[in-house]
Amino acid sequence: HFLLFFFCGVLLAYLIRQNRLKTVRFPQLKNIQKGLAEKYGTVEAAFLVGKLEARFEDLYSHRPRFREPGLQSHVDQLIIPVLALYQVLMEKLGEKEKALEDVHSLMLQVVTGKSRLIIPLLQKFPKPFSVFRYAVRLVNRTTFPAPGWKIDYIEDSEERISFHIHECLY
Repeated sequence: HFLLFFFCGVLLAYLIRQNRLKTVRFPQLKNIQKGLAEKYGTVEAAFLVGKLEARFEDLYSHRPRFREPGLQSHVDQLIIPVLALYQVLMEKLGEKEKALEDVHSLMLQVVTGKSRLIIPLLQKFPKPFSVFRYAVRLVNRTTFPAPGWKIDYIEDSEERISFHIHECLY
């Protein structure tokens, strides 16, 4: 029996390592719960998060399936979570504008929280803008792939990087 359990454990570890048993998680849930608690209180936030996770799981199970990983990532990590958040807040507040305002402020908290980590890291490089330009080009190429976005660079120089996004998955 020991060998059977041992091999089952090894197989389970292998499958997890290969990402075949991937648990679906609401991205940035802790940060969103923190923002909800600041706005509605800890107890109300806990109930809202329960509804949010349930709504997310329902939307996730019926999501479109793209072959392009970049497009799928946007659906899974951005569109579905924000849609779930909007629907839960709309149910609570009953007002479209108020729900949109709350979603906007919560998502702004999440995004600014991420950028607080990036800026100090960039400052450690001798030429931080060069690193930033490289990262922007890499992110645009991998995170905003051609099937969902059309990006035209206006300028990409030592002093500036600018571009227009003409088409967008959203």
